[in-house]
Amino acid sequence: MIVRRSAQVDLPRVFDVVADRLSSEYLASERYQGDSNATFEDALRKAKNGFRKAIKENRADTLLISEGAPIALVRWQIQDGEAHTGFAAQEAFFEAKYVRPMARYVRDLQARLGNVPLVAANWSGREDARRWFEVLGYEFLMHYGPAQIFLLRAR
Repeated sequence: MIVRRSAQVDLPRVFDVVADRLSSEYLASERYQGDSNATFEDALRKAKNGFRKAIKENRADTLLISEGAPIALVRWQIQDGEAHTGFAAQEAFFEAKYVRPMARYVRDLQARLGNVPLVAANWSGREDARRWFEVLGYEFLMHYGPAQIFLLRAR
């Protein structure tokens, strides 16, 4: 997997084929955090706008497969000494062959950000999500409504 800073051109290349599991997460998050009438389109537009802003502010990476095609985007925002992350990916990214590269990536990101803890939220309710975060090195921290919050502690 190749990592580079994100560019605006990466947004449609990932979001036009974003994994259904993430679309559902964006909607659950949007509905829980204030817009109970949000549609999938509303939630995707808001998620995409969040990535657009992060890209403009140089707070996003694009993960590419070996052929150079974007497969995932990761954004972050430092807040209270922690890096709160967001994620968008194509369904193929959840294949086992990307787990180890993703684990290396999150540790590299953590180092680049000054070794702050990384915080991630999972809104899907999928049983396999917790295992995926644990394999990446995160630990379950708490529930926030229907979301599971995970922490990658600083080393």
